[in-house]
Amino acid sequence: CAQGSEPASSRCRHSGEKANMYAKRIYLAVLVALVLPTEAGNPEEQAWQRVRKVMDLQPFVQNVVLLVGREQRVFEHKKGLIGADQPLWVASASKMLFATKAMQLAERELLDLNRPVSAYLSYWSRDAADPRSRITPFHLLSFQSGYTFGLSLMDSCWLRPLLNFSACVERMYRALPLGAEPG
Repeated sequence: CAQGSEPASSRCRHSGEKANMYAKRIYLAVLVALVLPTEAGNPEEQAWQRVRKVMDLQPFVQNVVLLVGREQRVFEHKKGLIGADQPLWVASASKMLFATKAMQLAERELLDLNRPVSAYLSYWSRDAADPRSRITPFHLLSFQSGYTFGLSLMDSCWLRPLLNFSACVERMYRALPLGAEPG
């Protein structure tokens, strides 16, 4: 956080608020660029041209790539030293995607948030004496599993993205104790 006459915690909070404000402005600018009336010509191409311009003019966004489309790429634009095929560190950004997919599975009744995890992972304890046997997907998704260690360890799966992620998770499951009771 920047130095000044304010206490550090206040400066940090203001810094976070400022970053959030800039993110909202970028999001709003992209939305406005897409819905404003266009001049003569191809309206869709002009809308994407406005998105490019908004991205390029943002002083706080140095390296960004925007890809739109699933099976067929509808739009692609990059700014800075980043490419569409470059692996990116997404860290906590994956939480929302994972939770969304888990909820989709729950809606389709392929995942029961209240069943023990052992119903889905064969290595997970089924021993009633082991508190891990009571952990459910709900506990994992809501950070109530009782696991309090491991994410900062150098052996954490998220620090080694080229490893087999499932095998890494199983290895950590076997190595790390619970820090609290589930729930």
